[in-house]
Amino acid sequence: MMARAPRILIAGGLYHVIARGNNKMRLFHDGQDFRVYRRYWIELSRTFSLRVLRYTLMSNHIHLLIEQINDTGLPEAMQSIQMRYAKYFGKRYKWVGHVWQGRYKSPLIGDEGYLEQCGQYIENNPVRAGLVDRPEDYPWSSARTYSCGLADPVVGPEAKARFSELAGRPNVQIKSVPSSGWEQGGLIGERPDGEKVNRLLKKRVWKPMGRPKKVVPGTRFR
Repeated sequence: MMARAPRILIAGGLYHVIARGNNKMRLFHDGQDFRVYRRYWIELSRTFSLRVLRYTLMSNHIHLLIEQINDTGLPEAMQSIQMRYAKYFGKRYKWVGHVWQGRYKSPLIGDEGYLEQCGQYIENNPVRAGLVDRPEDYPWSSARTYSCGLADPVVGPEAKARFSELAGRPNVQIKSVPSSGWEQGGLIGERPDGEKVNRLLKKRVWKPMGRPKKVVPGTRFR
């Protein structure tokens, strides 16, 4: 059995977090469930020094774009919220068994230029699922904050400032997220700077995929 890949945790790290219901089961049955989960994130983001920049809560899975202020905090917050919500879910629905499916995914975003695309990808989930025509029509995401300027306690003022250039502009539909490793602790982005991550952690946790390019004498690479 292969060992689990370690998560890449750095101060100021930006992560695309995905967690799913066990066997694709529904996590949220009504507005109360969605509101409870959002309230937990409001509390935990303060406790563990995190910023929820963008998010979408679907019926059986969740997407979050999170900034980790310190060199840890995200694993502790995810452990706490999954345990708390599982306890809430089990009590309300008299459910016995796992609520969440395996480990959550949290690839590190390797370049800040990819942030806008990742945020729009997250908020377009309900559109791709055929639930709404526009991201801002879905009530359980951050889309209304950026498209309509509506306040959302899950998304703090720092997040709004970071994405201020998106406010009032419609989201464009993005069908897929480019990735160089969609594992629990992978690295994603258009041009992920894996070597920068290696330097920050002072160890080689990332390496390019595929065989290295063959160096021909007398040539230079840019």
